[in-house]
Amino acid sequence: MECVVCQSPSKILYSNLSDRVHTDVIGTYTLRQCPTCDLLFINPPPPPEKLIQHYPENYHVYERKLIKLSTRQEWITKLVAKHYLGYGRSNFFMRILLTPFYYKLMHLPQRVERGKILDVGCGTGTRLPMFKLLGWQSEGIEMSQQAANIANESGFKVQCGSLENINAPENWYDVVYLNNVFEHFVDPVDALKKIRRILKPNGQLALVVPNKNSLGFKLFRQHWFALEVPRHLFTFNRYNITKLLVKRGFIITKTRYCYNFGSFSSSLANYFNKPIENFAFIDRLTWLMAFILDPVMNVLGIGDWMVVHARREAGIDD
Repeated sequence: MECVVCQSPSKILYSNLSDRVHTDVIGTYTLRQCPTCDLLFINPPPPPEKLIQHYPENYHVYERKLIKLSTRQEWITKLVAKHYLGYGRSNFFMRILLTPFYYKLMHLPQRVERGKILDVGCGTGTRLPMFKLLGWQSEGIEMSQQAANIANESGFKVQCGSLENINAPENWYDVVYLNNVFEHFVDPVDALKKIRRILKPNGQLALVVPNKNSLGFKLFRQHWFALEVPRHLFTFNRYNITKLLVKRGFIITKTRYCYNFGSFSSSLANYFNKPIENFAFIDRLTWLMAFILDPVMNVLGIGDWMVVHARREAGIDD
């Protein structure tokens, strides 16, 4: 019952929570809260044989097909990378013009010449074409054989397995990238140890995780779509994820927030216990609003997603 970040005793926040995405999987779970650092976590976590049932073959990440970037998407991605992420000489006017698009692409790492990047939990490899476009030697690792096969058939190198058993030497990758993956780990401390081992000294760690301090959580509480019980075993805020990373030998370089335009409809569906299709019209209304909401929610720190960039601190012993 202790918090993995600060080892404080936790308290029950919500009990009898069930899987609202795959409702055919039976089971209820307890969400606990650390009173010291505000970390939310499922405890007790489901045993491995139970947890795997919450990742069926029709889990949405496994069903995505590899999407080829359009010419417009490639053009915008290259411009944002050039003017915001060190992939070319920056121009102040272009930075202002590209600000709305930066909030959609700020998860991308800073440029490293002929750098090697590992996308952990890459699903079908939907982000690997973007990394390739920017010149990265990109690889992935994915638990689902079905999803890994789709990525491999598209010409990308994706291992099937867990981070714990990845076949990679020490000090190998320039970037380890986890987009909506870190919150799924049963043991985030062990995961960070593994990441430190395979990262080069001063290598980059890029995390995208749900933000517990988001406006969405404040409004919808246990109905907030990003709790995604029980797959999301941990829900972080800026304070506790920073503390966890620093304790494990990482230096935070940047933390940003962005709005998810599908969050409101999904959370409403949870609140009213109705199919999400009933609220799909809201997504179309909020998509354009996100270009305004992203900068505002970043300043206030209340976006649904938290994007954390860190570097492996050299000379720290695990």
